Amino acid sequence: TASLPLGNGLSRATAVDNTRDGKVDLAYAGDLAGNVWRFDMSSGDVSAWTVQKFFTAKDADGKRQAITAAPYVVPHPTGKGDLVIIGTGRLLTASDKSSTQRQTVYGVWERYNEKGVAAPTPLPTVAKGRADMQSQSFAELDTGSGNFSLTNNTVQWYKTGTTAKRDIDVEKWGWVVDLPRNGEKVVYDMTLYGRGLFLSSVRTSDDPCAAGMSGTIYGIDPNGGGRTEYVVFDMNGDGFFNSADAMVGGQVTGTGTGAGRQTIRGERVFDPEANAERRVNHGLQFGRQSWRKQPPNPS
Repeated sequence: TASLPLGNGLSRATAVDNTRDGKVDLAYAGDLAGNVWRFDMSSGDVSAWTVQKFFTAKDADGKRQAITAAPYVVPHPTGKGDLVIIGTGRLLTASDKSSTQRQTVYGVWERYNEKGVAAPTPLPTVAKGRADMQSQSFAELDTGSGNFSLTNNTVQWYKTGTTAKRDIDVEKWGWVVDLPRNGEKVVYDMTLYGRGLFLSSVRTSDDPCAAGMSGTIYGIDPNGGGRTEYVVFDMNGDGFFNSADAMVGGQVTGTGTGAGRQTIRGERVFDPEANAERRVNHGLQFGRQSWRKQPPNPS
């Protein structure tokens, strides 16, 4: 019933080549019932390929959240495995337009991404939920502004005092952050730009008589699901990323756009609906970062 009236179907998929040999090792895709599937294609024998359920997305009330955008995969910050990042929401039917379900972005720890290392059945993440993840939260900086800040809670990946780093030693299996407004959806694929993960949401009007949709672009830290350590958006348009871009004293992690996927190129995000651009920060540093005096050569 979670996906009615459409039945079920897979989202766009993401393929991962962890061995960098030009061949896909793992792939991930969600479905309309909120399941995330893990496809193991690391074997040279096609008949040995397997598929397992990896995770199930559920809102705070335990209701399944449809997935239509492709998951995004980044290396895990501990160096062990990957983070599979999942955004929920769908916009396929008329009922989806009026849905007020709160949608979510998850970062789920994939600990079995190495070729030749057998993954358990079932996977440990299948039974994990919000209580097993570090939560982050959005807050609107000024009511009605469409600009949002984000917490930056530290994720404790392993239990205190553990050294073995086994599955049973894991404290948090990922992170979770709800989108700030009811009915807001992630239906476009996410983009990693520099150190930040960018996602575009879409939202229908609260007024049933109003036409059109709006969107928001968020730039978050993929390692913990919180705000980045650097200023993401040039909010005042002066060409710099600094404290002058804060709103009501808070760093802007999400800002309003037109309804559509935002394209990022050359430190700019292009809004197709507004026919406008805004500067965005990749958070990377180039060139010489420090100086060291060269001692004189011995005579």
